[in-house]
Amino acid sequence: MNGSMRSLKILVLGVICAGVLATGALPARSQYSEIEENPLVPAVSEFYGFETVQTVTVMQNVAEADDLLVTLFLARASGEDPVALNEMRKQGRSWKEIFSRTKVNHGVLFQDLVGVEIPDRYPDYVWAQRKYREWKANPKVGLPLYDKTVRMLVGLDFVVRRFDLSPLTAMQARSGTATYVQLIQKRLGPPPAR
Repeated sequence: MNGSMRSLKILVLGVICAGVLATGALPARSQYSEIEENPLVPAVSEFYGFETVQTVTVMQNVAEADDLLVTLFLARASGEDPVALNEMRKQGRSWKEIFSRTKVNHGVLFQDLVGVEIPDRYPDYVWAQRKYREWKANPKVGLPLYDKTVRMLVGLDFVVRRFDLSPLTAMQARSGTATYVQLIQKRLGPPPAR
């Protein structure tokens, strides 16, 4: 009786696990198709040169919306797989650590700030530009690279290039949204009606 009871418990647990796995997979598939229909997905996939499935995988696994842009930016710059970079991020590594690990020069982040006179009403960009200039003048001082700054600079880069805007126009447009991803989605427009 004890052996048959154990077999019954195993059978019941197997059925429960199979049911949980089956019902868990269905929402993920419908979520995937909703994400795929988001105009952001083809826009960033095409811009950075990655397959839709890679973009969607990263998009579903980022903590901050703008980390999608950073992951794809860094993957393109380093030649690394974006999903692998996303895994490093999920392990708690900062963007500065990941840039160093992939040997991507931090200076690529600041290309849109070079030679731009940034008004004081954009203090985060003013600070980043000042730190970059100090680092260029004396690399021994080091370049502080916080996650927030990396997201801001990569988002700026995308908007400037994808929408052919000046850095100042992009900064102004971003000031009305919480993230660069929101700004991009706003500029791309709503998903097509079903």
